[in-house]
Amino acid sequence: MMKKYSIVIASLFLFLLITPGKVNAHVLQKDGSIGAVLHIDPEDDPIVGQPANFFFEFKDTQNKFKPANCNCIVSIIEDGKEIYSQPLFQDNSDPSLSNASFSFTFPQKNIYQVKVVGAPEKPGQFQPFKLFYDLRISREERSSNDSTQANNNWLNDHTVHLALGLLAVAVTGFVLINRKKKQ
Repeated sequence: MMKKYSIVIASLFLFLLITPGKVNAHVLQKDGSIGAVLHIDPEDDPIVGQPANFFFEFKDTQNKFKPANCNCIVSIIEDGKEIYSQPLFQDNSDPSLSNASFSFTFPQKNIYQVKVVGAPEKPGQFQPFKLFYDLRISREERSSNDSTQANNNWLNDHTVHLALGLLAVAVTGFVLINRKKKQ
């Protein structure tokens, strides 16, 4: 009987640990032998009206890609229309595979696409590539009056976790009380 309760409690705690919350992952996008991981500051979740800083970490399985030899262009696309474009390495005096960056301020909530297109200056230097990243921009600047809303959002985001935690505490209490009664 005790073993059964222990399994139930362990299962509940395991469920709490593996239940996904709001996740922002860094995804490697690839085109042939070249790929890049996109990082965005702040918190991989840009805020409408505030500058977002984009950083790319490039990978090349053939070790041929050299940023100095790349005509690399980064673009922001909204509803199929390019709204921003610049050379990816223009802000870097010494470009490398890990320092491609740019800044952009999203004008409104929407779904955007970040596109990176790379072509070698001379044929054969590396394989041309195109990388695409889809972004949902939904955060807006908060005023000091929005702290109540932030607390409500936290509660909404963690309701399942709180309920399961309370259930685990109740089951543990029940098991402990029954164990004492039997002794």
